[in-house]
Amino acid sequence: MPGTPPLRRVHRHGAPAIASPVLLAAVAELDLPGNAGAAYVAGEARTCRLVRDFLMRERNWPRTSIKTKPYLGPGQAGPALTVKET
Repeated sequence: MPGTPPLRRVHRHGAPAIASPVLLAAVAELDLPGNAGAAYVAGEARTCRLVRDFLMRERNWPRTSIKTKPYLGPGQAGPALTVKET
């Protein structure tokens, strides 16, 4: 697609996912529009909240333009992964 920026990956290098400053810093570096845009943020609950709050405070995005899908919080276990061997 013309004009689509390349995908940028960031790594925590073993740091906890809880309230990840790595992801927040990467979002802060993005060239995003002010007062207009839409975001879908999925991940650890506190990190989703940090990103949502950043977009609202620093970029003046309305909360209704930011959808979050937190999947895990501190002290919560994630779904078990079952691997079937054939």
